[in-house]
Amino acid sequence: MRSIDEVRKPAGRVERARAGLAGVVVLAGVIAACGVAQARPALVTLIDLSSLKDGPTIPSCAPALATLRDALDTVGIPTQRMSVPNADTLRLTLAQIGGQGGGERMIVVCGYAATSNDRLFVVPPDLPGGKADISRSGVSADTIARVAGSGSLAALELHPLPGGDVSDDVVGRWQAAADPATLRRASVDRNAGDATLLTHLTSALKGQGDAALSTFFGVQPQVEPPAPVVPASAVPAAAATATDVPHPGVALPAALDAHAKAHDGAAAPSPVAKTTVTAPGAPVSVVVP
Repeated sequence: MRSIDEVRKPAGRVERARAGLAGVVVLAGVIAACGVAQARPALVTLIDLSSLKDGPTIPSCAPALATLRDALDTVGIPTQRMSVPNADTLRLTLAQIGGQGGGERMIVVCGYAATSNDRLFVVPPDLPGGKADISRSGVSADTIARVAGSGSLAALELHPLPGGDVSDDVVGRWQAAADPATLRRASVDRNAGDATLLTHLTSALKGQGDAALSTFFGVQPQVEPPAPVVPASAVPAAAATATDVPHPGVALPAALDAHAKAHDGAAAPSPVAKTTVTAPGAPVSVVVP
């Protein structure tokens, strides 16, 4: 007769196997949940830099940011909108964002910008209209991208300073320098009423436009249906073009004369159609030499 311990050993192995299987299932669920969380930014920070100390306010930023925030709320992505009246507050805000954990982040800035020494800067509201000290008083776009972190998104809606401009080449290089799995988006709107990038972000939240942005938001990109294929049998053949008979008195094409010369070696007769009228009211016959 087997001892009680010997009888319990198989049961213990079964229990351990069941426990291990349950652990695998739980771990798979956690991994799947993490995968879903990574598909969306854990937090979106909206920063409005549309005002200047000695300049006009960009009219498109506030409403476009509000529309984007509503679209983010619709898909359940939390947002925070920061008030940054000066450069120190902007830097403090970025430092706070950088200290937050919990997954991918997204930083959206709409406001004034400038380029200096092949670098891109956003302009805080307390900076005077001139850009002489932009490299010292502004905040570089590289800093914003670094704060967003790996696997995140930095989106800049840029408007040139009054009387200035933003180099498209510098903006392009900034976007191209993104780390793998990290998104950088920027647009330069020289019309104060435009908010091109914010409009694209809002569309991406609906699955439209930029598929990479839609995927980042955890939204299924909409695929354009393929154009219908029309069978060749359904396409009518091109109607044969009949050779027009010249009206009496109208010269024939010069190609006919050239053809006659090539074949007979002699000049063709005058390429003028001859008419013969048999009787009044009778049909006119056209004779082509």
